[in-house]
Amino acid sequence: MSPTFLDTLTGLPTRSDFQHDLRTHLHEGACTLILCDLDHLKLINDTFGHRAGDDALRDLGLTLTAHLPAGWHAYRLSGDEFALLTRAPLADVPAWAATLLNALAARPHPLRVSMGAAHAPQHTPPDTLFDDADRRLYSAKRGGRGRAVIDDAPHTPPPRSRGACSNATTHTRTPPRS
Repeated sequence: MSPTFLDTLTGLPTRSDFQHDLRTHLHEGACTLILCDLDHLKLINDTFGHRAGDDALRDLGLTLTAHLPAGWHAYRLSGDEFALLTRAPLADVPAWAATLLNALAARPHPLRVSMGAAHAPQHTPPDTLFDDADRRLYSAKRGGRGRAVIDDAPHTPPPRSRGACSNATTHTRTPPRS
């Protein structure tokens, strides 16, 4: 997959390449989609300025790229939204997500992302897979952010100790094996 357009800020392929690649993946076989949102980008922009927000987006793009397993592809969709496509099973996502969340939390200026992932068999309509991943992304946000959700089970935020800031928690359930 050679990108047609690269996002000038992150160097990642853009939404048009994502849409093409998603259709191609689903036409050729099963596919897993992970949607990622950079948590609190507006707060970063409002507190530290838009240059800091751009740096955060660039750093997220670099960190995603540095942690992509072979055969996985990352894209910047728009604003604070990123996507990953892979043929890996959904069961591989929790370990990868934990690695990404930990890498982002270990940065000098820690970042957090919320993620929603879904898997679909060959010939699934792209909008169906996207909607499933998007619903799970918003479940991750409602459940406390800084986490990955790979199923539709109710997710509640983890308890926080007073004064502590939770940086990298992954709350996922491993799907049953067939």
